[in-house]
Amino acid sequence: TALIGPARAKRFIIEGVPTTAQTCLAWGLADDVVADGQALGAAHAWASRIASLPPLPVRMSKQAVNACANALHGATAFMDRDQFLLTLTTDDLREGVEAFVHKRPATFLGD
Repeated sequence: TALIGPARAKRFIIEGVPTTAQTCLAWGLADDVVADGQALGAAHAWASRIASLPPLPVRMSKQAVNACANALHGATAFMDRDQFLLTLTTDDLREGVEAFVHKRPATFLGD
């Protein structure tokens, strides 16, 4: 949500539709897009650039960014777990599984 905003996060999470590399780049979920088969080489090049920098400022910068980015994780992590566990008890879950097994569209009622 912090990267792409609440509206896009909802769309991404609720629909669960695969997205393109270009969309991920535009939304800030990816830093770069490379041609097929070039990801490992691009990752190595990036790692080499970072490895050539002074280690202590790099480490401190990463820690500072992570501390800011993850400041609310402890406060919200329980919510994800509780919501997941709650959905395991619903009739809609059973309907979804049955529809998947029988290869038919699901009819969700919100129960």
